[in-house]
Amino acid sequence: MKNMNAIKNIYLTILTIITILCIVLGSVHFFSDTVSDYDDDLDHDDASHHFYSAFASNTVQTQLEDFDSIDIDVYCASLEIRIGASYGIEMAYPKRYMPNYRVDDGTLTVKQDTIDEDIGIESARACDITITLPSNVALRSVSIDAPVGDIELYGITAESLIVDANIGDVDMESCRITECRSEADMGDIDVSESRIDNGNYTAAMGDIDLEGQFASVTARCSMGAIEIECPDPANSRFDLSCSMGDIEINGRDYGNTYIR
Repeated sequence: MKNMNAIKNIYLTILTIITILCIVLGSVHFFSDTVSDYDDDLDHDDASHHFYSAFASNTVQTQLEDFDSIDIDVYCASLEIRIGASYGIEMAYPKRYMPNYRVDDGTLTVKQDTIDEDIGIESARACDITITLPSNVALRSVSIDAPVGDIELYGITAESLIVDANIGDVDMESCRITECRSEADMGDIDVSESRIDNGNYTAAMGDIDLEGQFASVTARCSMGAIEIECPDPANSRFDLSCSMGDIEINGRDYGNTYIR
């Protein structure tokens, strides 16, 4: 039996390493192509104009009509959703990549229509989105697809939250979520001072740190640790696994797999 478990662990480790190598090589290929394309652009006669138009930041700031759902689909963004005095949005982007936004039937939609590979370089520059809403608003749904950049949520209440991040961290603080699914390929997932009834978290290369109240937690970590702090873990359901890392609940070590 011990031999079978050892073989299983070796097999899972090999699969994890292969997965991580694929992610890293894909990211290196992406950024290498981006640098190459960028250098080609600078060789053109209008290189100085291209540089200015690519990196000069443009800002949009406006109040919005009421909304109870958020749908974000952008390639590159440092995104923050937080409580404010009113419904509003502020964006700082290179002009050619400024996302579009609208409120329609109670849904705020933010979408980036213009994308090319140079934007990987520009992610190091200011590509910021800040969305505010009043403290008494309970959102029906929040959907975020933002491959490059950190995602931060502060004080929001929502029935459903879906977050997909490829390169960047996902942070949630003082949030109240009924159903949550959060994925980060190369980044950490941090939840603090929050109540999330049913949470599903996946991190390929990064840690998952959860602090708050949780009815059910499903978490998968390929290369990283899972740490959970909650007031009464006996009343929570856990399905946790780490391929290359450890699991801790309230400071107690549970190895690399824990189901209860």
